[in-house]
Amino acid sequence: MTVVRWFGLLSCALLGACGTLSNAGHEDRGDQNLPSAGVAPWDKVDLDGDATNLIQPWVLEVEPASDRASEPSAAFARDRIVLTYTRTGPPERSGIWRTEAPSPEELYGTGPGGRVLEASLAWEAGQVGAPALIFDEALGGAEPYRLWYEGGGGRGLGLASSPDGIRWAKHGAPVLVPDQEWEGGRVSAPTVVRVGDELWLWYEGGDGAGIGFATSRDGITWVKSGPGPVFTSALDWEGASTPDIAPGHVGSPSVILDASQSPPRFGLYYTGFVAVERNPLTASRLDDVTPGARNRSIGYAASTDGVHWTRADATMNPVVAEKTPLEIGEVPFPPELAAALPDLVLAVLRAVLGVDESGYPSLPALETVIDEGAPCVVGDGPDRFLMLFEQGNSLFVPLALELPPSVVTTPLGILVPNTRIGLALARSRR
Repeated sequence: MTVVRWFGLLSCALLGACGTLSNAGHEDRGDQNLPSAGVAPWDKVDLDGDATNLIQPWVLEVEPASDRASEPSAAFARDRIVLTYTRTGPPERSGIWRTEAPSPEELYGTGPGGRVLEASLAWEAGQVGAPALIFDEALGGAEPYRLWYEGGGGRGLGLASSPDGIRWAKHGAPVLVPDQEWEGGRVSAPTVVRVGDELWLWYEGGDGAGIGFATSRDGITWVKSGPGPVFTSALDWEGASTPDIAPGHVGSPSVILDASQSPPRFGLYYTGFVAVERNPLTASRLDDVTPGARNRSIGYAASTDGVHWTRADATMNPVVAEKTPLEIGEVPFPPELAAALPDLVLAVLRAVLGVDESGYPSLPALETVIDEGAPCVVGDGPDRFLMLFEQGNSLFVPLALELPPSVVTTPLGILVPNTRIGLALARSRR
């Protein structure tokens, strides 16, 4: 059993999918204050009947634990909600999966569904994911489902269409490719909205370098808005204030349109990466740091044209964020893990951690780091909003090191990121 697998089982068994959502409150209506439309409060849906908001189960997770369910995209199709998402695992299970239920809450317990799209084209390079699903009978009666998706780890965005949401036909070549400097050779995480006779698309460029915008008449030929992104990091929690530690990151957009307003209002939900001080003794890369530097939260901004965005006030942004990391008391070192580790690694662990009464390395308390991102927001009735989002559990093992000649205690730690990832569900009213 690997270290990540063991930590994953531990976090799943002891914590489930735990986290808290912000509760901003006291906002004006969207027609009075543009940035606050649809902001908060976002509350987790009680799926297991225990009436607590801190610990809730994921609405969808997959087995085995080494697989991951992420990047949800949902649409209401007649009397059902259809959920598509990325499943990451071995080639026979990786790709875009689909499930459905009569209501969002009934997705809980339906199981993972089935795979509907896998990598089959050369440009996809063995990877497809990050679906953007829409159901719109006005697009063409025989195939009302459209799905834009990321291929090849960001080499381009593809398009597929379907009569029933199960059988999909790919367009073929990518319909959007990275051709601007800021995109860093990568376009991903699309979201698509029909606006009149056009389709509008927002996407992530680079590794969270910003959010780009394009329009199309047919969903195939897209015209980008300009030479740069329409949305970039600007707030502290997005990493904008600490470029030397962790460059700002925003991406994974989800856009909703309120056409009842005049002019129409667009709401942008996006993922931002929280920056924290890096530990120079343990962090040689941005993905090897103390908790938080890659810990994501979900923010909100609004616009009347889809290009110029105004963020919700910093007192309510991010609108979905972990506020209460939990701690687990000391746990015994698993014998099966010790058997799987090389003797040299065990010796180092014993020297650093000490030895418990069984002779194994002594594990200190573990802290959870809850990570929320990749939101999918859809309207569900007048002034009602539904959010499906990716929620990851990570574990941080805090250590300490005494440096000679003087006794200097320096914080150290081992971060095991995303030991489990599942899809969570929340609701809000404007």
